[in-house]
Amino acid sequence: MGVDIYEFLKERSTFEDTLSSVLRRELGLPDPRPSDGDDAAAARTDCGGHPVADEPAREPRQGARDRGRAPRAKTKNSPKAKRAAAGTLLPESEYHRPILEILAEQGGSVPKQVVIDEVGRRLDGRLTEADRDELESGGIRWQSRAQFARLRLADRGLIDKQAPRGIWAITPEGTMALEEGTI
Repeated sequence: MGVDIYEFLKERSTFEDTLSSVLRRELGLPDPRPSDGDDAAAARTDCGGHPVADEPAREPRQGARDRGRAPRAKTKNSPKAKRAAAGTLLPESEYHRPILEILAEQGGSVPKQVVIDEVGRRLDGRLTEADRDELESGGIRWQSRAQFARLRLADRGLIDKQAPRGIWAITPEGTMALEEGTI
C-alpha cells in the first residue's frame, strides 16, 4: 500500500482550513480575506486546488472561569505557603554538610531522592514549621531548599554538575572539604 496518506486525503477530501484560519478562529481574530462579494474570495482554494467556502468565525475557546464554572478545588487540605519570613527557615548552608556526608557514605554517587530523604531524616529535629510548609508548586519547602543547596555546592565544585540527571555525585574537592572540615 504505497499510497501517501496526505496525497490520498487531498484527492478524497477538501481541506477547508489552513493553519492561519484555525488560529484566527480559535483566537477570535478577524478574517483579513476580501468580503463575500469580491471575486478574490470566490477564487480561494485549498491545498488540493479545490474551491473553499467561507466559514463564519467561531467564538474563541473559553476556560472554566470564562464559562462561569468554578476552578477546580485544591486536593490538599493544607494552605500553600507564600514566601517565608526572614529568620524562620533553617539556613541553606546547614544542608551542605549533610548532603556531602550522605554522598560520601554511599559511594559518591546517589539518586537525588535517596539524598533528599536522608537529608530530611538528619535535619528532622532542626527543620522549622516554615521549612515543612507546602509551596504553591506543590513541593515541600525544605526539599526545594535541599535542591538549591545542591546547586550551590555544584557551583563551588563540590558536587559534579555533569552527573546524570537525577543523580547527585560528590567531587574529589567535595570529599576534601569534608575531610578538612571546611564545609
